[in-house]
Amino acid sequence: MLKKGGTFICKVFRSKDYNSFLYVLNSLFTKVESSKPPSSRSQSAEIFMVCLGYKAPDYIDPKFLDPKHVFEDIENSKGGVDGNALEAKGTEGMSLK
Repeated sequence: MLKKGGTFICKVFRSKDYNSFLYVLNSLFTKVESSKPPSSRSQSAEIFMVCLGYKAPDYIDPKFLDPKHVFEDIENSKGGVDGNALEAKGTEGMSLK
């Protein structure tokens, strides 16, 4: 189980759902960075994401854990970790309105 302040590292493949996944990670961690290692083929969609500072929120909206909800158009979503609306800022990060 990930503890408050913990680190999460994962390998993902860039797709149309990348920004939605980034939204989820930015809601749960204080810092999220993506990196494509030089050893990875240029045509490969793989990247690695390093998420630092797990926030361990007391409450997570159940819709937030539902892939059908999370992978909808996030700019129109009113969800988030604590029910606050989030404003998309592209792939560099998200912030609370």
